[in-house]
Amino acid sequence: MDINTITNESMWKIATGALPVLVAMAKGLKIFIEWLEYGTMHKLKHMDKNFSEYFKDEEKALLKKRIREVARFRLTGYKDPVLQKRLIYVWSRANMNLPGLWAIHIGRYLVLDGKRFYFDFTSTAFIKKRRLFRILGLIYLAYAIIPWVIFFNEDAAVFPLWATATITFLIAFISIMFFISFPSDKQTRNMNGQLLKVDLKEYGKQ
Repeated sequence: MDINTITNESMWKIATGALPVLVAMAKGLKIFIEWLEYGTMHKLKHMDKNFSEYFKDEEKALLKKRIREVARFRLTGYKDPVLQKRLIYVWSRANMNLPGLWAIHIGRYLVLDGKRFYFDFTSTAFIKKRRLFRILGLIYLAYAIIPWVIFFNEDAAVFPLWATATITFLIAFISIMFFISFPSDKQTRNMNGQLLKVDLKEYGKQ
């Protein structure tokens, strides 16, 4: 099967055009969910500001608790109160560069063994997930090449130059996001090295 036969197959054309749309839809859904969470915070703060004088003490306490829960979730990205406490304690004390993209994926691997905090980067779950993201990055990188293969073999009949460049850019961007979603081995060692400096004395008092 020659290259022209491959590029003439509708499957490749549909897949190439559909991938950015599907990813954009997933991103839009994520933004919508985050907007709902922010809306919840806005409603709670509105209630606290305008109606707290009508609440009983236990109702005020419950409202404050709900505001803290939503705020802690937005700070950490996790709903588990134990994990929230660990992440907030560490992030407010450790001198490390932890991009939000990493925090979403590695926060759940933060462990306290009684003597120190550390990220369990040797866990099977972490290794498999990082490997999966890198494989997906390679797949999307391969998809980023397909529009140019079609462009040069179809004489721009399928995609004009601007469309080819745009689609390639979008898919390549997705590929890069997969690659940088997890830290490298060197970066993981540096993060755990920074965690060694975190004092646990105040952790039990919170």
